[in-house]
Amino acid sequence: MICFLETKSYSTRCFVEFLDIFSSRNALICLVQDSPRWYWDVENIDLLGTVISTVKRLIDSTLQGGLDAEIDLILLGDLLKRLREIQVEVMTS
Repeated sequence: MICFLETKSYSTRCFVEFLDIFSSRNALICLVQDSPRWYWDVENIDLLGTVISTVKRLIDSTLQGGLDAEIDLILLGDLLKRLREIQVEVMTS
């Protein structure tokens, strides 16, 4: 996402809008894997909830079995943990 600076609030809003536009699982994973680097503050904390919900949905839809599924589950699980940490940081700052 070269045209969107990850440190700007408007970029975070656009990235979250892309979550509604993209339908491919791979595209969604590609987008959300960078979400911890997006700009998060108290003004867009509701958007963080949307990203967390998307990651949970991706985890729930991961088919069991196979190395690819294991890699997805590890990646998404770590991502979910980091997003929840960011959520706590933003809410307590």
